[in-house]
Amino acid sequence: MVTRTHRIRRARKGLKAMQMFVKLAEAMADDLIDFAKSFRPDLIVHTPSGFIGPVVASAIGVPNVRHLKVPDIAAGTGEMERMLLAPLIERYHLEHIEPLGTLTIDPCPDPMRVPVTYPYQPMRYIPYNGSGTVPDWLLEPPTRRRVCITWGTTLGKLHPELMLGGRMVEAAAALDVEIVAAIPSDFHHLVDDSPENVRLISGLPLNLLLQTCDAIVHQGGAGTTMTSVVSGVPQLVVPQFPEQVFNASRVASGGGGISLMPEDADVPTVRKLLSELLDEPSRRESSRHLADLATAMPTPPEVVDVLERLAEGAPVPA
Repeated sequence: MVTRTHRIRRARKGLKAMQMFVKLAEAMADDLIDFAKSFRPDLIVHTPSGFIGPVVASAIGVPNVRHLKVPDIAAGTGEMERMLLAPLIERYHLEHIEPLGTLTIDPCPDPMRVPVTYPYQPMRYIPYNGSGTVPDWLLEPPTRRRVCITWGTTLGKLHPELMLGGRMVEAAAALDVEIVAAIPSDFHHLVDDSPENVRLISGLPLNLLLQTCDAIVHQGGAGTTMTSVVSGVPQLVVPQFPEQVFNASRVASGGGGISLMPEDADVPTVRKLLSELLDEPSRRESSRHLADLATAMPTPPEVVDVLERLAEGAPVPA
């Protein structure tokens, strides 16, 4: 159960993250503004956490474009960002900044997108999960339904108990499925790979693996979430960071899968929800529909044309 304590704790983490982004902007400001005045770019492209982007854009008088990787958790934080950046705005005598950008590039298909009033440009998400060698077993058709379980590295380094991949494998191992546990090698000792239906791997590009999977269980990181979306694979997301909680909620509301908070993610519950993803045809159909919408969006080269026109002074796309 998500309690008031959990919500307060996550809100504090969100504010702490914003304060960290401000400190990074302050550390970069002098050098980056000097460079921008010398280089004279016509456009600044930055991530939502790149708070220095709108400051530099205002300092040299050019548009700034936010580039999202996942649903826009910062959509409602523009005024908060302005307030936190007030010392920088005053230091450089800026009239205003655009925290939400002159334009926002959004890779999310419509059902996942946050309802907003600012101008945005859809762009197809292109997975890139690093390089790797395709193993022979991946070239063979699965003999039963395949489930990918993958987990990040950050929380596990803070404390092993925060690496929940082992619990997810335990929950799935009792099902009639093949489990591919894509877990960093540093954490293999936390995963029981003794069941005959568990394959423990690391270093295999996720976009190649997901082409053969019927479901995925993960914690809601940006790359994993969006790669799963464009692959059309139903997702069970067990988020741990505030941005992962947000990603998980948008996946669920967009029809791409199920969001389950970690405090509720005991083995029986994970097993039950994973079975639902695998056994209900509507789950697969909804995930495929989301993927079709995602891959129908404009390609990056098409969006570059939009940015070139914006840099030349054209109006912001409606």
